[in-house]
Amino acid sequence: MKKKIISIIVLLLIGAIYFLYINRPESSSLNAATDTTSQIKRIAAKDFSFQDITNSNYNLSDFKGKVIVVNFRTTSCSACDTEVDFLKRFMPSLDGLNVEFLPVFLDDNKSVIERYLQRRDIKFPIYWDNYGLSALKYGIFALPTSFIINKDFQVVGKIPGAIDWNNPEVYDLLQRLANE
Repeated sequence: MKKKIISIIVLLLIGAIYFLYINRPESSSLNAATDTTSQIKRIAAKDFSFQDITNSNYNLSDFKGKVIVVNFRTTSCSACDTEVDFLKRFMPSLDGLNVEFLPVFLDDNKSVIERYLQRRDIKFPIYWDNYGLSALKYGIFALPTSFIINKDFQVVGKIPGAIDWNNPEVYDLLQRLANE
């Protein structure tokens, strides 16, 4: 009986590993986005509306002509919390680059976001999509997820999960895109 159970468990593990292998994301990591030899398919960015914490309205297309990094997140995401610490150090390095970094909070109440900003001592601009429609347009299933959009309003990279934005590869990629 024990041998049958062990055999079933081993088969299930092998099946799970195979399933994960065949369903792994293609070119979704930062390494793929920063690899200058990879051929990243550039697709048109999808426009969406959002607002800043003072209720000023924006469209993503308002930032055409700049490199745009859209960083989708929520206040209840622990990986997003980790990433905020990296962003606090990273955001000042973008001064002088033609790059717009847009941290977009999804489906959070404005007062919750304001308390979050105070608690985390966030001084950089943040944005808010209270309906979360942008996440639907971009097929967001995990947070945080970031999209890099070039000056021609084409998506050139997707970064699922939290990353250390202070990695020199990130800055080099954004600088290279800004200079295109």
